Amino acid sequence: MRRSHVLLAGLAVASALGALILGLAGGGATVIAILAAVEANRTLALTIFAVWALLANCLILPAGSLSVMAAGALFGT
Repeated sequence: MRRSHVLLAGLAVASALGALILGLAGGGATVIAILAAVEANRTLALTIFAVWALLANCLILPAGSLSVMAAGALFGT
């Protein structure tokens, strides 16, 4: 198995787990808590997003577009 396939599988699993956790943890309340954490730790959140977006776009995932939209929702314009 090629290294890029392993990274792609890792991103897919991380995305699926994140969606599952958000769904099981109460959805809206969890999103509000995430937004509060982003505001409190803006530099860390931007760093995590930049790494995620770089990996997603380098592997040519459709998630790259979703990452950009998520950044707009989390960080504003």
